[in-house]
Amino acid sequence: MSENKFLARFTKGNLLWIGVMISVIAISFVLIGVAEIAYARLYEGRIFPGVRLLGVRLDGMTKEEARTTVLKSIDTSLANGLRFTLRDREVQLAVSTQASDPDASRDLLHYDIDQALDKAYAYGRSHSLQRNIWQQLRGHMTSVKALPDIVIDEREID
Repeated sequence: MSENKFLARFTKGNLLWIGVMISVIAISFVLIGVAEIAYARLYEGRIFPGVRLLGVRLDGMTKEEARTTVLKSIDTSLANGLRFTLRDREVQLAVSTQASDPDASRDLLHYDIDQALDKAYAYGRSHSLQRNIWQQLRGHMTSVKALPDIVIDEREID
């Protein structure tokens, strides 16, 4: 008897709306999946929007384009050396040793750009569809920083 009361709640109209809602939800998931696949294809071989490396936007660049752009930015930034304040004095430190032979000059400071570019390219490309969607949307809302490791050649610093 109680089973009949339970089934009586589901009229044809209620069942129709339940079917419509399930269909809408299923279609939404399919559309989101298709949109994600299309977006990933659009940026195949390129870095997703919103990723920065040392302040340089890498939107839509290949790894090689990004590498060239970032290295150019580093060269420009370090052309006059590192500037910082120490005990209320501004200090400027050269980032390479100077030698009479240009081939003997050595950089005192080195950024691991390739490792950082790998991180930048991997952003939005995990094995989780949810994580990919979240990271790709986040890149449009805010910038994502890929930070390189910095290597200092302490042997050359006196």
